Formats: sequence, structure tokens, C-alpha cells
Amino acid sequence: MLILSYAQKEDVIRWGRTLFHGSKDRFGFFQETAQWLSEQIYQEIRQANQERLFGLVRVFRLSQYHEILYELKALVNPDEQYWMTLMGSCGDDPDWCDHRRSLDQRIVPLGTDPILTEAFAQIGLQPGIISDHNFAAVYEGTGQLPYFLIEHVSDRLLAPGDFDRAHGIKSVVGIGSAFLSGASYLLLGYSKQHLNENDAEKLAELFAFVTTPLASCDSQKRFWS
Repeated sequence: MLILSYAQKEDVIRWGRTLFHGSKDRFGFFQETAQWLSEQIYQEIRQANQERLFGLVRVFRLSQYHEILYELKALVNPDEQYWMTLMGSCGDDPDWCDHRRSLDQRIVPLGTDPILTEAFAQIGLQPGIISDHNFAAVYEGTGQLPYFLIEHVSDRLLAPGDFDRAHGIKSVVGIGSAFLSGASYLLLGYSKQHLNENDAEKLAELFAFVTTPLASCDSQKRFWS
């Protein structure tokens, strides 16, 4: 268990190592790894009262049409080049714990979801482009750990079907990276308490421990279990 508000960065790194060793060589597919990471972060990161910090944790991968599951291709326009595909999901609502039941966000055209768009902008991700804020740059010590924070979730950022009022979501925080393939991912945590920049910077210490197993799956082009 990790209580984010009390944790020092060293505590987050220590917990991140445990997270990494749990995922290392455990799964061969991006979707399985993303689901396991979502479950662990949802279950183990807590508020000061030891209740779960996040009402929902999700992992999206930027995918091109030819990478999408066959069953999803019937739902999308093949003329759209990039899609955000939901690869992992765990949350308070049982329907959020299976990407197949998350109908509103199972596959989203790039640039149409306000929160995903804001996350791309803050991190500096661009489709198909390896930017300064990416996996390689961080490992070379030339880039800041990439994170994003929407401290106060507003109506401007809410897509139809979002759940801030019904489920008490107050902030959205997360990490993300481009892969060497030109694809990228976002991990989003929908927080039930207000988070600030210090909280987001601490969460960003999980970057290497989340990105490494996902990058391994991406490099092997093993996406769907």
C-alpha cells in the first residue's frame, strides 16, 4: 500500500520497484500488462484515511487502424489514422474493470476526448513522433519525468458519460510516453481527492516501472491477449 500524500519520492520508487518486479516477464501482451498495472495502482495507492485514492485507473495505447482488434474495426472509421484504445481499466464500478464493458471509451478517435487531449498536450506527445519527453530521453537523463495533472476537473474537459459528480472525481493525474515504435501510451488516475503538482511529481516516479514492461510488449508488437 502507498499513501501518496504522506509518501516521499523514495517511497514511491520503492513501491514502483515492487510493481515492476510483479509485472516483469509475467505477461507477454500489452493488454494483459496494462490491465495488471491498472489493477495494482487502483488497489494499492491510497488516501490518508486508507481509502483508495483513485476511483478509476486506465491505460490507453495510441494505435493505428491496422493494429486494432478485428471486433473493434467494425466500430471505427478506417479513414481515421490514430485511435486511443483502452488496454487496461480498473475502478469502483464493475463495468470499469473490463475494457470490453467500457463502451464509451473502449476506442476513441484521437483528439475527441478532452481529458486525453489535455494529457497529450501537457506531456508533449505527438502521434508517430518521438519527442523530448519520451522513454528514450528519460533513460538518457535528458528529459524530465513526463506527467500530466488536471487539478480541478471542469465541465470543459468532461466528455458525455463522464462521472465526476456521481463518483466524486476531483482531479486527473497520470504519466505517458512515446515508444520507439512511434506509438505511445497514457496511464490516467481519476482521483477522489484534489491533487496538486507535488502529488503529480511523486506519482511520476512510477514512470520507469510502468513504461518499461509496456515498452517491452510494444516492441514485440504483442498487443492483445
